[in-house]
Amino acid sequence: MSGWQAPNSLGMGPLGSAPFASSEPNGTIDVFWKGSGAGSGDIWHTFWNGGQVWAPPGDLGGNIAAN
Repeated sequence: MSGWQAPNSLGMGPLGSAPFASSEPNGTIDVFWKGSGAGSGDIWHTFWNGGQVWAPPGDLGGNIAAN
């Protein structure tokens, strides 16, 4: 498989912010975003390390205030 594939839903619903992606020297891709919903300003994270699927999203906490 090469190139970009069609997007996949992570089952999170709408994001509360634009996602921010970064990569690590080992090729892992990390994606962070602000959660959505009433009172949810937590930072969320998922990653891909070259496997077939992305890791399930995880709530990192943080409660980022609205702008």
